[in-house]
Amino acid sequence: MDRIDRDDPLSGEERGPTSPMEATRVIDFDVARFGRVIADLNFRVSRYANSDRFYEEHEIALYEYFEGRGIYCEDDDDIFEYFQSEQDLTKFVAWYSYYYITDEFSRTFPELYLMRKKSQLSLLEKEILQSYVDHCLSIYEIQNVDLGKGVEIKDIFDGGVYYIWDGDASKNLYKWDLVYTGILKVRDLYFFSGMPLTTIPLKLRHFIEGNIGEFFQEQKEDYTSLEHYLRKASAEILALIENASLHLQRPPFPFQTKVSPQFITTVHWRIKDPVIFPRDLQQSHLLTDEAVQRMGEPGRAKTRYVSFDGRDFNVLLGSVVRRMLISDLETLVAECESLEQAKKMRVLLGQRFGPVLKYRMMVCRKLDPAIAYNPEASPEAAEGDREAGGEEPKKEGSTRKYENWVNEKIPDIGNVTPREAVKTPEGRNKILELLKEFENQNEKVIRRGLKNAEKFVFPLEKVKRELGL
Repeated sequence: MDRIDRDDPLSGEERGPTSPMEATRVIDFDVARFGRVIADLNFRVSRYANSDRFYEEHEIALYEYFEGRGIYCEDDDDIFEYFQSEQDLTKFVAWYSYYYITDEFSRTFPELYLMRKKSQLSLLEKEILQSYVDHCLSIYEIQNVDLGKGVEIKDIFDGGVYYIWDGDASKNLYKWDLVYTGILKVRDLYFFSGMPLTTIPLKLRHFIEGNIGEFFQEQKEDYTSLEHYLRKASAEILALIENASLHLQRPPFPFQTKVSPQFITTVHWRIKDPVIFPRDLQQSHLLTDEAVQRMGEPGRAKTRYVSFDGRDFNVLLGSVVRRMLISDLETLVAECESLEQAKKMRVLLGQRFGPVLKYRMMVCRKLDPAIAYNPEASPEAAEGDREAGGEEPKKEGSTRKYENWVNEKIPDIGNVTPREAVKTPEGRNKILELLKEFENQNEKVIRRGLKNAEKFVFPLEKVKRELGL
């Protein structure tokens, strides 16, 4: 096994450069050296996490990863069909290897690796693994881009600002981009972790931020803080982001009020008492006698669940649910054919089993896996074909089309003009958020070197002056 950096005599020392030029050389050297050690360590931790020793953890992780996407399979081998590309599978492997919290040990694999391989690790490797433990996945806003070197990012939840040393990422990120990822601190430098970046369309910021806050408040009794929630619910948050990005890329996504064969809505509960709930369900007469008998049959592995379909329900339940699953992981899922049915199911089970069930979420998805979320599709596609403010991009003309923009009614800010909106604090904030989208689009157009780029650039400074911003 390679022992990269383990015999470095400076691995535990602080170095103090004596001149700006020397400081630059030292930083560049450290960035390259640390990056090499991080990549090597990521490989070893991933290999450790995916070993046969943790086969059952891998099964549970697959279940947890796809639960937020409303996907369940009778056979675990079939679930791999839902990875739409190699990139999608790579993202799962990275999440599982670095951020999945093991069921048996309640620790991530970097934390387990640090505990069990401590004597074989250098001081630098221990610091990197500890940084995985200290920093959870979060959503970051790109504040500035230093092409070829790195990016300055801001955590949208705690406001922390970090300079990330990553030349490759700086070439693919733009000011005001939103990314869901992890960071590592090595000495006084910060790097992106081994988790691939998930870019979030700017139009989804308030939707994603609001839903995460709402989910946290609904389950606040189970978490000590928002950071604790972000750490424990990372798979759920990633699914929320990808589902929302899919719906934005392929609008409109119909949250069916009526039954549709193309869509399905799943309702998720956490079983607070796994002993009392099965007993109460058996006594509720919502299931047939045959279905009740099946509840007592043990699964083949910890990730298995008991599945019930239409023939197992009585008339009351059969009218609102097509399938119901009870997982060994203390989860209850009901599959409905419309949002209206899902809401009725939530009310029905809430009335019958309120004390032993805790509602978690609803997930709407298309049944055909061939049109499921494709991570290879650029998230920019969701906004690239449509200008901020609801206008369709026009190839002809120049910035002249924006000359009267401040006096036009804009749907994204409440169907009022920017001149009117800027007069109130709420409207002013909406204008600033909208201008971020324009600035983000301007940078993409200019840096990509599009022909006649000036024709597509929004006159940001001119508009700011007119609005007094």
